[in-house]
Amino acid sequence: MSDAPRLSLADLAARIARNPFNVWLGAQIESASVTGVCVRVPWRDELYGNASVKAIHGGVLGCLIDTCGSYSVIAQTGETVLTVDYRVDLHRSTGGKALLARGEIVKHGRTLSVVDVRVVDADGELVASGRVVVMNVARKP
Repeated sequence: MSDAPRLSLADLAARIARNPFNVWLGAQIESASVTGVCVRVPWRDELYGNASVKAIHGGVLGCLIDTCGSYSVIAQTGETVLTVDYRVDLHRSTGGKALLARGEIVKHGRTLSVVDVRVVDADGELVASGRVVVMNVARKP
């Protein structure tokens, strides 16, 4: 890998905007480096899994981890990836606060890449963490 990601923030923003689910989620690439990306999701009440206890839905956290891991590799390759596996550890219930996922590439291979992701809330509190394994796929025209 070089000293800078292959795709610029503008390229990544355009790429993430082509995914209808990420648009619905409000996912935005906040920064990118050779080690990974940061993805921000603003808060809105549709993200509650249990509004009575103000807890975010675990599926939202899983999606955010998957998205952050995938785009960490996409930023480096400019190519499409397919998720092979991911795991999510939920550390704390939260709601009503924006979320920030930070991906860190552990291993970037020719076929598979592995990314660790940590999700924090607007106060910097760890909410979830996970690992994403993606298959590198050359983009089809």
